[in-house]
Amino acid sequence: MKPMLSNIRQKRFEFFFLTQLLILFSSIIIPFGIYEAVFSPLFFILNIAAGVFIVSKNHFLSPLIKVIIGILLFEFLYTTVSDIESNWNLYIRFFGYAVFYTMVSFELIKQVWRSVDINSSVIFGLMSGYISIGLIGFFLFFLIDIFNPEAYSGIMDNDLSAYQSRASQILYFSFITLLTIGYGEITPVIPIAQKAAVFIGLIGQLYLVVITSIVVGKYLNQNHINKKQ
Repeated sequence: MKPMLSNIRQKRFEFFFLTQLLILFSSIIIPFGIYEAVFSPLFFILNIAAGVFIVSKNHFLSPLIKVIIGILLFEFLYTTVSDIESNWNLYIRFFGYAVFYTMVSFELIKQVWRSVDINSSVIFGLMSGYISIGLIGFFLFFLIDIFNPEAYSGIMDNDLSAYQSRASQILYFSFITLLTIGYGEITPVIPIAQKAAVFIGLIGQLYLVVITSIVVGKYLNQNHINKKQ
């Protein structure tokens, strides 16, 4: 058991990156109803497990992560047993996962930043860190939307017959903002939503300019030293 856990810990960036891709893109090939009922919770559980391996060496974050996971598990079991899905259940799940994901993403980016030996695992971590910013943007934008449903124009009603739910549209908007594409079909219309969009776009560019550049520089320097040897 210990060798298996050790191997997973060494591949934690790959594990986290894979679960992120499953969350983002698996709904393309899985029918929406089945995805929401079965696969979405499963992929989020796998993503949480991957996040636990990332923060396991951080003695400060680990206890906080355990508390958050405990709250999420309690909420999930309570909802399953009572068969009651209220707005409060959704809010607890949302806020719990938002805090969890923000802490895990911060630790992931910190580990990538501090990596000395740049290998394929670190590259996966680098890509995963960029995706994490988009997901943090989703939590931020969705939080604004919860308190002010009129914060964004162009979002369809949360109708299961539509191609995307309200949450998936905000997720889409977050990544379009991060990538600075800005098609314009969804736009922030109140100041706090506009500031949040600027913040995510700015953080994304700083990540590419600073974190990515440093990792690439380390990789080139590492190759140069290896060639000399």
